[in-house]
Amino acid sequence: MSTLLNLSEDGPRPEDTVLLRLPRRRTAPADGDGAGHRPDETVALRVLRPGEARPAPDETMALRILKPGEAQPAADETMALRVVDPQAAGLRTAPDGPPVPLPADPLDELAERLADVCARAVHPFEIAAVLESDGLTDEQAAVLYGRTDSFSIADELFARTERRHTAPPEPADPWQADPLRTLLRGLLFALPGLAYLPAAPFLRSGTAAGALALTALVGWALNQALAHRAYAWRALGARYAVGRSLLRGGLAATVLGTGAAALAGATWPVLLFAAGQSLYLASATVLLVTRRAKRLMGALTPTAAAAAATLATDLPQHVALAGPALSLVLAAAFAGIETGRRLRAGDPPPAGGVPVADSLPHGLFGLAVGALVLTASFGDPWRPAPAGGASAAVALTLSMGLAEWLLFRFRSRSVTALHTSTTAEQFRTRTDRTLLGLLAGYLAVLAALGGGAALLWTARLPAAGQLGALLLLGALLWTALLLQVFGAVWPPALICTAAAVAETTATAVHPAAAEAAGLAATGLAVAAMILITRARTGRVTAHR
Repeated sequence: MSTLLNLSEDGPRPEDTVLLRLPRRRTAPADGDGAGHRPDETVALRVLRPGEARPAPDETMALRILKPGEAQPAADETMALRVVDPQAAGLRTAPDGPPVPLPADPLDELAERLADVCARAVHPFEIAAVLESDGLTDEQAAVLYGRTDSFSIADELFARTERRHTAPPEPADPWQADPLRTLLRGLLFALPGLAYLPAAPFLRSGTAAGALALTALVGWALNQALAHRAYAWRALGARYAVGRSLLRGGLAATVLGTGAAALAGATWPVLLFAAGQSLYLASATVLLVTRRAKRLMGALTPTAAAAAATLATDLPQHVALAGPALSLVLAAAFAGIETGRRLRAGDPPPAGGVPVADSLPHGLFGLAVGALVLTASFGDPWRPAPAGGASAAVALTLSMGLAEWLLFRFRSRSVTALHTSTTAEQFRTRTDRTLLGLLAGYLAVLAALGGGAALLWTARLPAAGQLGALLLLGALLWTALLLQVFGAVWPPALICTAAAVAETTATAVHPAAAEAAGLAATGLAVAAMILITRARTGRVTAHR
């Protein structure tokens, strides 16, 4: 506490007395009365009369102003302090009785001015640094604030101020996704299946199912690897390498898919359809990699129209096939335009390029997932297709748009948790809760899609075993895609491959237990995938 004593302009007079009253925060109640002030809470300063003797030690306090030319007093003659009763000492008080109060503590004004700094500080040294940057010296601290230095002021300001750390700014979220766009992508994945409706009369041979399934497996595997290579080249900014990769990979996938159907003994109508299917998968890969999904949706319009007309009226078979044929021509033309644009770029590919081995797990994943989906939907060589099994493939395909949106939601919520969590354990808990919540939401929608598709397909709900297999397969696919988003590509590929091999082997050895074997294999794969996903996504460094 400090104050400024201002005596009269014509010099001190004997009656010049100043009362210093202690602040309220230092005042203790007298006799239990919190409103009163004890007499011993007042300090009196009195100017000595000329010639008055030096006061005894028990007297109030003496301030004597030296006359001009007078010798300096000894050290023990300067001042005496004693707390007294102002009434007993005969000191003047305010007209209403209480002692004249001192001005407020000047540190209060400083605390108000530095309120934000003091509230955000985690140590008094931060406040001291601000004071010293403002030019506060030890002399100024003593004269202006009655403290020894800036550190003592900082200690008191830190002690008297409540911590109020400002909320961090809202983090930028790069993982925002348009729900409508992702849902339309699910529809985009499902529309090609409508081509089977007008083409069904031509696909009734005994080898058609096996040939088309083999063509689909080859196409899924090769185009998954092709998409990875194209995306990798695009990330390097090599437009020519993207076009070259799409051209070579698309042609190879088309030729190999058609060749697989031929090896399976497909008839000419089936072989032509398999070639068109392979060409469409390669064209769709080109358009999706080059971000031309709208063009692909437009190319599929004739197929959708032909399928609707086939269901509504009895169209001639060759007329009905015009829709899928036109869609194939449009998709291939759009893909050729996009590929040509990149080939004309002429920029040399970066040194080193993209190793072929980097695309291997993506191709293996596409092959394994294709095998699992085809087995769940259409059976295998050792057992017939389950009743209404194709509805499972339809439900999975339609749900892929939602799955993609939920992947974005997971990344978005993880960014929020990264900025709001205070410990690594709290962050892990939040990511685990987000993982389980989004997975449960996806499975609920998938169950609804599976039930609806089964009702349309067979006019009855799917059996418990079929619905369980569909949900396990959906959980496996979604967690695998989530791991791939975080850069873990080999675990999903190996786990899905192991599940497919185990299910196929168990079915071949004991066909009667095919359903139980499939549930067990897929269930174990889902459990392993969730454990790996928790370990991967629970690390803070995985989200930076």
